[in-house]
Amino acid sequence: MYSTERVALLCGTSVKKIPYYSKIRLLEPSFIHNETGYRYYSYKELEKLQYILILNLFYHFSTKAIIT
Repeated sequence: MYSTERVALLCGTSVKKIPYYSKIRLLEPSFIHNETGYRYYSYKELEKLQYILILNLFYHFSTKAIIT
């Protein structure tokens, strides 16, 4: 499991994008800690985020287009 900060670092994106993608239900965390509210992501979500970033950066898909 990876924290939000670690996922952002591994994928080369900002820490603010990860919760935003979660808010719009584009990238759901694997686990949310009950006491702290920290979100954790598995390797599966890491791959999905990389796919989202590729669509956004290289193919210029908007976030709205990726959702639909």
